[in-house]
Amino acid sequence: MILAKVYQDAEIIDEAINRGENIAISYYQRIAGFTDESAAKAFLEIIETRHGLLKSQAIYDNCHEKLVSSTLKAKYTRLRKKHEYM
Repeated sequence: MILAKVYQDAEIIDEAINRGENIAISYYQRIAGFTDESAAKAFLEIIETRHGLLKSQAIYDNCHEKLVSSTLKAKYTRLRKKHEYM
């Protein structure tokens, strides 16, 4: 979990989910932010297909404001509303 304290690139985002959903949930609740838009998009692509992650309020609270653009923030919010997690 030490890597959670640094800004995440797409590779690290993918690695967390490859270790399992429970680890990813714990990890994404602690990340410091994203290195760039491609890392933030990789995160949203994972979140979009895994409802255990999408419904996590703790992940949303930690990551929403750290997404690098208002478009990505809006997409994350829309996904949660669509599935009635908000």
